[in-house]
Formats: sequence, C-alpha cells, structure tokens
Amino acid sequence: MKLATQKQTNPILGVGSDVDRAAAKSLWAELTQMMQAANQVIGGTRTAIESFRQKLATESIQQLQLQIQQLQFSMRRHTPAVKALVARLTAAQIESFNAEGRKTTARDNLDGLMKQLLKNYEKSINELLKKFGASFTIEKMDANFRGSAPRSEYGLALRGKSIPLEGGPPSFATALSEGDKRTLAFAFFVASTLADPQLANRVVVIDDPMCSLDLNRKQQTRTVLKQIYAGAEQLVVLAHDPYFIRDLRDALTAKDSTAPVSIFQLQHAPAGYTDFAKFDADQECESPYYRHNRLLFDFVTNGNGDHTHVAKAIRPMLEGYLHRRFPGQIPRDLMFGNVVAFINDAKPPHPVCFAKGLVTELNEINVYAGQFHHDTNPGQADRVVVVHSELRTFAERTLTVVYKGAT
Repeated sequence: MKLATQKQTNPILGVGSDVDRAAAKSLWAELTQMMQAANQVIGGTRTAIESFRQKLATESIQQLQLQIQQLQFSMRRHTPAVKALVARLTAAQIESFNAEGRKTTARDNLDGLMKQLLKNYEKSINELLKKFGASFTIEKMDANFRGSAPRSEYGLALRGKSIPLEGGPPSFATALSEGDKRTLAFAFFVASTLADPQLANRVVVIDDPMCSLDLNRKQQTRTVLKQIYAGAEQLVVLAHDPYFIRDLRDALTAKDSTAPVSIFQLQHAPAGYTDFAKFDADQECESPYYRHNRLLFDFVTNGNGDHTHVAKAIRPMLEGYLHRRFPGQIPRDLMFGNVVAFINDAKPPHPVCFAKGLVTELNEINVYAGQFHHDTNPGQADRVVVVHSELRTFAERTLTVVYKGAT
C-alpha cells in the first residue's frame, strides 16, 4: 500500500525495487487465490440453496406437519410425567396378562364345579319331580357363560323321548301343561334352596306354591315346605287356599305344637291401605255343618254368640245331621219340615225308619226354629225377639238329638 501511494503521487516515476515487485505479486496472487476460494464456496452454497428451494416446492405440508407432530410426541414421551405413566401402563399390562391366566384357570375350575353341581341338581330335581308325580324328567343339564351371567341348559325326557327347551314340535312350550311347568319351576327352586349353604340365615318367601297343582303335588309341596321351614331362618308362604294353609300349619306343628307358626290375612285399612290381621284357618275352613255345631255348642257351653245367628243355625244343623246319618237316603231338595215328614212316612226296611223316634222332637224344634227363617216365616223372620233362656233350651235339645241320636 506504501508503494501504491508513492505511485499515485508521481505516476511517471518508477517506485520500488524488484524485490518489492516480487513481494507485491506474491501478495496479490495470495489475495486472488482467497477470492477464488470464496467464490467457489459461494457458488456451492447458492447451488445448495437452489436445490433446497426446488425440494421445498415438492414437499407435502401435511406430511411435514405430521413429522413435526411426531417429533413433538417423541419429545413429550421422554418427559418425567409421561415416562411414569408408561411405566404404570407396562406394569398394568403385565398384571392383565397374569390375571387372564388366573381367570382361565378359575374358569376351568368353575367348569368342573358347575358340571358336578349341575349333576347333583339334576338328580335332586328329578327326585322332586318323581315325588310330585310328574311324568317327565330333565336331562343333559349343562352350563355356559354366554351373556352377563352363567346360565344352565337342559332338556326334557317325556315318555322316553328327548324334548329340547326350544324348537320342536314337540318343545318345552307344547309338551308340558301349565301345572307341569309350575311343578318344574318349583322343583328347581326347592333344589337350589335346600342346597344353599347359607339357608340357615335366609328368609325364604314363596308365593302361592300350590297354584295349578293337583292333590298329590299339594301333599308333596307341604313336605318340601317342611324341609325348608326346618332349615331356613324363616319361611313366609303366601297363598289363596285357606285349606292348604291350614294343612301346612298342621304339618309344621304335628310334632311340636309350640312351633312358631303364625297365620295372617290382608285386610283393608283406612285411606285405601292394606294391613295385616289375624286369620283363623280352622274357622275359615269349617263346613257349614261344623260351623252350626260350633255356634250351638259355644252358646250352650259359654253363652257366647249372636242369638239370632244361633237360632238360625238350629234347622240347618239338624238337616246336616240327618243327611250325614242317612247318607243318600234323604232327598237333598227337601226342606227340614219335609225331611221330618219323609222320615215319618217311610216304610220298613227304609233306613230312615230308625229315626221315627225323633219325629216328635224334630217337629217341636222345627216349630221354634222355623220362625227365624224366611221360607217358613216370610217378612217376619228378622223381627222375632230371641229369648235367651228359650233359645238355650232348644239349642240343648238340638245337640242332644245330634249327639245321642235320640230324644
């Protein structure tokens, strides 16, 4: 730069020596080489930029966004919170795998237990069906786990022929009567109840168990109810048949009259409600003849009872007595006075001739008792005043005829 300044000052004057000239050329060559190298780098960079620009023109924005999202996920995956969650997930997957193995083992064990249990149930149910007098049995009892809970499958065997629950004909719906279906359902219930290991802690409620059952099945129903009663903490039986309730009570108290058995009925209560009330099964089930006898006997013995009801019970009591003493020998359509006339007019060897000695007594009693009945005292029967002492006399005379068969 010094030589260049001198030359500018005096352009026509030569400056510097040959050594200076050689040094300047060397420096210039070095500078030129550096510039050329820089230009090569710039050219290469420009080419790379142009190539990158061309590549950007062909890239998919959605694909790039997806790659960015994946990169973000990768970054998030390695955050402490996510690493902890992944560790928990891995542990849960291992536990799930182990639980599935335990489930498979338990299912296999359950299958074995179910087969044995169903085999026992099939036997006990068929024994109950036999005792109920059913003409069919169940067979091929098995279990499956389709649906939300275990369920059993079985078929019917009727007169040596297998009948599936579904399909047909014949089928379960067409092969059994309604009574048979109820019997089968009741047998299932009884078998499962008696097999319950917790039966001693159960309150068993049975609604109308004898519905649509014949006499033999009602008897067997009482037998199985006794078994449930003996094993359960409490047995509640709902029924419409007072005779069944009376007979069940007698069966439960046959060996122990102090057994805790109570009978209630539902009765209307104020405001449209229903309440419980005591129920006298014996009185409800008694025949008209027995009821008339009870009214008269209780009145004569204890002085109890409505006088009009007692007075009205005298004639039907004697009618019932005569029909029972001479079953089928006295026409059923005769009124009491005509019955007495029939006996009076009978000729030997007619059996009612043995009651001729009662005719006078029966007529006298009928004269008194007839005034309380509309057929013999129309319009006035309900107005007759009952005298206690007189009623007692005729009630005693009536019972004497019934008990002694003579006056």
